[in-house]
Amino acid sequence: TSVHWHGILVPFPMDGVPGVNFRGIKPGETHHYKFKLKQAGTFWYHS
Repeated sequence: TSVHWHGILVPFPMDGVPGVNFRGIKPGETHHYKFKLKQAGTFWYHS
């Protein structure tokens, strides 16, 4: 699984598209997303 962001400008590897730019998070694993926010607003995400 992963977290995919909508409307937030994030570095390509942080965009959370398994198999494209991210290997995904396996059951039992953890992952810390770390990036600086570049804009204000209301955005959404999903896994």
